Amino acid sequence: MQLKGLVRFFTILLIIYSLYQLSFTWFVRNHEKELEKQAQNYVAKTILPQRQSILQIKIRSRFTRSGLMRPTRLG
Repeated sequence: MQLKGLVRFFTILLIIYSLYQLSFTWFVRNHEKELEKQAQNYVAKTILPQRQSILQIKIRSRFTRSGLMRPTRLG
């Protein structure tokens, strides 16, 4: 019964330290979510339009090589 206060003190100290350590996890998780959103916006604005234009060029070149889109002569 004499160590009851000491046990409570260390219990409270351990709880405070655990919350302190968890605060870093929460901060980093929120920061990573923000960075992921920024990265997705960047990809959507820069890389995806470039890929779409490259795909369109490849599709056009395939159709013109196979003769499917040859211009027809009238007359």
